[in-house]
Amino acid sequence: MKQDQREGSCALARTGLLPATLFLLHAPAEAQSFDCKKALTPIEHRICDDKVIADLDVSLARDLKNTIAATPDQRKSLLEDERRWIVDRDRQCAASSTPAAGESLSTCLTLAYRKRIEDLKKTSASAEDSRLTVANCQKIADRYRPLATAHPGEAPLAGVLAKSPKSGVVLAETVTDLPHPESDLPDWGKRQKPLIVISPELAGDFESGAGLERLPNTNFYSISSEEGTAHCISSTYFEVKNGRAERASAPPGFDTGGDACMVEQYYGSIDNTPALFEEEYTFTPDMSSKIKVATWNSGHFIGSCAVTFSFAPKLGGPTLGDWRATCNGNQCDELRNAALKLAEAAQKDLKGAQSSMEAALSPAQLTEYVNAAKLADESPDSENGQPEDHLPYVYQGRIYVASLTHFTIGWREFADWSVEFDALVNGKLVRQGAFAIGMQKGPLTDVSIN
Repeated sequence: MKQDQREGSCALARTGLLPATLFLLHAPAEAQSFDCKKALTPIEHRICDDKVIADLDVSLARDLKNTIAATPDQRKSLLEDERRWIVDRDRQCAASSTPAAGESLSTCLTLAYRKRIEDLKKTSASAEDSRLTVANCQKIADRYRPLATAHPGEAPLAGVLAKSPKSGVVLAETVTDLPHPESDLPDWGKRQKPLIVISPELAGDFESGAGLERLPNTNFYSISSEEGTAHCISSTYFEVKNGRAERASAPPGFDTGGDACMVEQYYGSIDNTPALFEEEYTFTPDMSSKIKVATWNSGHFIGSCAVTFSFAPKLGGPTLGDWRATCNGNQCDELRNAALKLAEAAQKDLKGAQSSMEAALSPAQLTEYVNAAKLADESPDSENGQPEDHLPYVYQGRIYVASLTHFTIGWREFADWSVEFDALVNGKLVRQGAFAIGMQKGPLTDVSIN
């Protein structure tokens, strides 16, 4: 290297205001990182005089510059790390400048620079992995938005994106079902060309039926089964290397122990990039859903991200509770229409609806409603046995207590509303009608990415 190329900012490093390697952030590509004519300390002179160390100094400066360019949001922390490293480098290598030192100054500086360059490259690679990972969630968000309005109540991933040819999202089919994994998996391996050897330990992880799935265009597989009424997923992951199935770690953000419940998992791809997806789209009162994505790149999973969709409720559609609806009398059409309006009011602002509706009652009506609501609270035979909220309703001068709750089946709570109307008859609460109001995720209101 020419002498003028090795001249740089030892003086800058000495002041502590600007580390030597930071000079190249604004300097020409081939400039040295400090002014060697102003070198004073043994470390500064050695960096200037030793071509190997001088080259490492330039390489470090360029790596730092490139890393900051790739991750501008981390600029401040990267510069602070570099300042700390220079202080540590000088302190650790200062002893090597004395004749009694067991390690030469050049050796100490060379090792320090190489370690720092290695660490910086890892930081840069990690930042690039994060960028690629988040980019996939951003693609899902951007491509679902224009499709959402036409597909209310459908799961964004499996119900919409995977069925839209232009979305770039493809979900893979299950390779094969394994009714008896302990014997079926080794038999499957023997049928592959080339042969895949499956160890008894790997095949014996599941005692009952499971599914074998493969990440597209890779040798990464999983054996998965669902357990219980919550459909909790248990998975064992493996990779095929040199013809043998070797156990692999779960992708980042995913587990193997059956803690993933009420979700669906799929292997697939986004724009031909292999990925593992997990979609949480329930029919509960929660008007949100989440898609988690683990991205594969350069032979391994590089990280995971999650995109969350929030929806406005859409009431009045199909309902799973029609079979529970009962009503007799001339007031049924009116009560049916009222049930929809009351469910909408409760969904939007229950406390506010209670206050405004109770305030509209006369003193006598309010007394009758309070007595009826108290009896409704004490009644053990509500439509689905769940705690209910009450709203007053007046029709043709008659006071009804409307009891509202979400439908449940077993331990599951669904978004659909149950609205029951009762009235006082001779001091007793008598059912006047019960209705089911369907509710599903409606218009998309917000998208967030983690």
